[in-house]
Amino acid sequence: ARGTDATDLQTIRTNASEVASGASAVVAGGRRNTASAAYSAVVGGYGAIARLHGQEAFAAGFYVNPGELQRSIYTAWGAFGGGGGSLYLDGASLSITVPTNATIAFDAFIVGRCPADDKSSAYRIMGLASDSGGTTTLVGSLNKTVIAEGDSGDDATVYVGASIIEVQVTAHAINTYWVASIHTVEISVGG
Repeated sequence: ARGTDATDLQTIRTNASEVASGASAVVAGGRRNTASAAYSAVVGGYGAIARLHGQEAFAAGFYVNPGELQRSIYTAWGAFGGGGGSLYLDGASLSITVPTNATIAFDAFIVGRCPADDKSSAYRIMGLASDSGGTTTLVGSLNKTVIAEGDSGDDATVYVGASIIEVQVTAHAINTYWVASIHTVEISVGG
């Protein structure tokens, strides 16, 4: 069923679950798309599944099941004092989860700003997460670029494990605000 305040404009679906069922979710068109999480969106295409908070997904097809081959964009955020923490999709507790037997390439752009001293930092971190039978690992190593660092006390990394991908930051001062845009390419076939 359509979610509270959700919009679904697609006209072709094979299953009743292929709908904007999340609260304030959107399926703008296409075929066999699902937006099941709050504030998630599928802009069109064929067989995309936006299953996480605020996820934007797009697919142009699949082998066996919708959601197997797609790209997504996520926004994670948080505010921290010195010491930092994890950025979450809802700003509180929700992370990008890696489905069992899936592989996800990610490219995270991370920006932090401390209004008190007008210092900002930016990072780009790329990597590959792979899950085998419920165990998620980082394949190889992270590729990290420091775009700009307003204070040497700032830092960012990406944690991969426990079936999640999570941006983690260190803040140089109290009230440092962080946001990350995480672009992914996802495949979950053959498992």
